[in-house]
Amino acid sequence: MPNVYLCASIANAQVNSRIGSELRRAGFEVFDPCTIHPRHTDKIYFPEQVFAACRQAIERCDVLLVFLDSYGKDSAWEIGFARGLGKYVVGIVAGSSLFLQDWMVKFTVDHILILEGSWFHEIVESPEWASIRDRSEMAEFDQIAPCIAAAFDARKCDLQPVCRGDLP
Repeated sequence: MPNVYLCASIANAQVNSRIGSELRRAGFEVFDPCTIHPRHTDKIYFPEQVFAACRQAIERCDVLLVFLDSYGKDSAWEIGFARGLGKYVVGIVAGSSLFLQDWMVKFTVDHILILEGSWFHEIVESPEWASIRDRSEMAEFDQIAPCIAAAFDARKCDLQPVCRGDLP
C-alpha cells in the first residue's frame, strides 16, 4: 500500500483523524502533520521542526491527500512541493468548489474524490469542473482508502481508475 501524507488544516483535526484511521485500517502508512508535538524545545523553534518533519514526510510519501474544501497557503505549498517531487496528489471535496478558482492547485491534483452531498450535481455540471471531470470520481467516506489505492495503482499501470462513481 502507498505511504500517504495527509495534507489538511489543523482546524479539521477530527476529520483528519477519522480519515487517517480509515487509511491505516486499510493498510496505508499515514503521516498526519496535526499529530506533531513539540519536542524538548523552545516554542520559537517549533514551526521550524514542523516544517522539517512535513518536508521529510512529503519526500517519503507516495500519495499526498489534500482536503480541497479547506486548504490554505501552507497546503498549497505542500501540494506544489509534492508535485515537484513527482508525487501522486489526490484531493477530497466534501462541500466546497472554491478550489476551482485556484488554477495552480486545480491542475496540480491528479485525482479528485467527491464525497457526495446536495451540491454534487451542481458542481460537476459547472463549466469550471469540465477540465477536471475525467480525473474525478464520487465516493462515500468509507470508500476513500480503496479509491486512493485504485487510483494510485492505475497511475502506476497507466490505466483508468477502477473505483468510479456515476459522474455526469
